[in-house]
Amino acid sequence: MRLTLLVLFAVGLWACQSDKKGGESQTDGQDTTTVVVDTSAAAAGSNTVYTSELEGTAWNVKYVDYEGAQFKPDTIREVEIRFNRGLLNGLGLCNRLTSNYTTADSAKTIALSDIRLSENAICDPNRTRFDRRFFDVLKGVATYRYSQGGLMIDSDKGRIVCTQK
Repeated sequence: MRLTLLVLFAVGLWACQSDKKGGESQTDGQDTTTVVVDTSAAAAGSNTVYTSELEGTAWNVKYVDYEGAQFKPDTIREVEIRFNRGLLNGLGLCNRLTSNYTTADSAKTIALSDIRLSENAICDPNRTRFDRRFFDVLKGVATYRYSQGGLMIDSDKGRIVCTQK
C-alpha cells in the first residue's frame, strides 16, 4: 500500500513539474496531441447498448473559450475528452473529470450526471487554473456540433473546440 502511494505521488509530481512554465496561454490556433484515458473497465460486464454518435470517440482539446477568452493547454501535457460506454472522461493538465453522459443526437444535446472530479494537490497553479476552466465548461455542457472535422462542445460558460484523434 505504501509503495503504491509512493509511486502515485511520484508520477503525479513528474507529470505536473515536467514543464517549467506550465499552465496555459492565449490560443494561437495550434493543435495539441493527446493522452489516452483507459475507461474500458468502467462498464465491464454491462449489457447496455450505447447508441450515441459520440460513443467510442476520442478528441484532443485544441482550446477552451471560457467566458469570452480563449485558452489552450500547454504543449507538455495534452488534454483529451473520451466518450466510452456511457462515460465521458475529461483529462486535464493535472486533473480528471468523469461523468455519465446522455445525448439526443437529433438535437445535438448532451447532459452529464454523477460528475466526479479528481484533483492533484501538487499541480502547478497555472495548470490547475486551466483545468478548472476546462471542467467548468464540461460541467455545464448543453450542446455539441461537428465543424470542419472537429467537435465543438458548448455550455453556458463557453466552448471547447476539439480535433478528433
